[in-house]
Amino acid sequence: MRSLIHYCYDITVPRPTTDQIKGAILRIACSEGLSIPPNALEEMIVASNHDVRQVIHNISMWTANKKTLSFEEAKENAQNSKKVTAMGPFDVIRNVFARQNTKSNPVDEKLDLYFQDYSFGPLFVQENYPLIRPFGAKGDPLRHLELLALTADSLSTSDIISKRIRGAQNWKLLPMEGFFSTVYPGELLQGNFTGKIEFPKWFGNNSKSNKYQRIVGELCTHTRLHTSGSAADVTMDYIPSWYQKVTRAIVSEQIQEAAGFLCEYELLKDDWDSIAELGLYSGHRDVMSQVAPKVKAQLTRITNKERGTLHYKVDQSFRKLKVKQDDEFGDLDADDEIIGTEESEDLSQNQMIQRKTVAPSTKKKPAAKKSTQKPKKSNKK
Repeated sequence: MRSLIHYCYDITVPRPTTDQIKGAILRIACSEGLSIPPNALEEMIVASNHDVRQVIHNISMWTANKKTLSFEEAKENAQNSKKVTAMGPFDVIRNVFARQNTKSNPVDEKLDLYFQDYSFGPLFVQENYPLIRPFGAKGDPLRHLELLALTADSLSTSDIISKRIRGAQNWKLLPMEGFFSTVYPGELLQGNFTGKIEFPKWFGNNSKSNKYQRIVGELCTHTRLHTSGSAADVTMDYIPSWYQKVTRAIVSEQIQEAAGFLCEYELLKDDWDSIAELGLYSGHRDVMSQVAPKVKAQLTRITNKERGTLHYKVDQSFRKLKVKQDDEFGDLDADDEIIGTEESEDLSQNQMIQRKTVAPSTKKKPAAKKSTQKPKKSNKK
C-alpha cells in the first residue's frame, strides 16, 4: 500500500461524537412524538459503539407499544443489545492498562480483550508493559520495579502455557493464558503510557533467527567432512575461529592463505559472507568494511581457481534478483531483493555432474562387399 501514498489523498473520516448523534436522534424522537431522557439516549449510543443505524433501530423496537422510555429501561435494553466490535491491537493494549476499564470490568470482559487476537495481543503486552507508569507505584521507584517484576513473571508463565497449548494442541488452556498474559498484567500496571505504543519486535527477531538457523544448517552441510559436532558447536566454536583466521589473513593481505583456508573447508563465497555476518558480534568493529573491494575480488578469484571438486551439491534453484527502482515501485529500498525460482537448471554449471568425453574411434570402416548378382537384361529392343 505504500506505493499508493504518492497517488492517493488520505481522507480521515472520524466517527460521530455522542453529542452529534444525540442531537440528531432527539430531533427524530421529537418529530415522532417520543419521550426519551437524554442521559438514557447517551447509554444507548455508547452501547452501540456510536452506530447511528443501530440506535435508530433499537428505539423503533423499544417504543413500538409505548411512546415513553425511562432511564432504567433504556439502560437495561442498551446493555442487552450491546454491540460487540472488533478492536485493533493498539486499542486492545490501551484498554488492557486503562484505569477506568480495569476497575469496573470483571475478568470475563478483560478476557474479551485477550480473545480479540490471542496470538497477537500477548506480544503487544510483553513489548509495551515497561512503558507504563503505574498508579499503584505512587511515584516510588522500588514499588515500580516490584510491579514490573510481577508482570514479567506473569508473562513468563503465560509463555509456558502458550507452548503447552500449541505443542499439545490443548486449546482449553486459552483462558488461563489470557489471565496471565492480559488480565493480571493489566491489574498490576494500571496507569498511563510514557511513550508511543511499540509494535512487537518479536516478529523481526523471529525472522532473523530463522534466517540464521538456515545459514548455520548450510554451513554444517558444506563442512560436514571437515567438522564434527552439532549446529550449536559450529555456531559457538567453529564460526568465531573461522572469522578470526580469515579476517586476519585478509587484513594482512595474505590472500593466498585465506583462500587456501576456505578451500580446505570447501566453503563458497556465499558461505564466507554468512560467516562474516555471524562472526561479527554486536558492538564489535566490522573489519571487512575497511577492506578494499579489489582485495575482496582477488580473494574470490583465487578461491574459485584453487577450489577442487565439491563433495556436495550447490543449490542454485533460488537466486537473488535485484529490483530496479522505478516510479511504480519507488518505495522499495535499494537493498530489497526478490527471491526468484529458476524453471530450468543449467546442468553444465553443476560441479557434481561431469560430462563424459568420448574418444574418437580409430577403427576403419569395413569395405563394402562387391555385388555378385548379374545385371538384369532389358526387354527393350
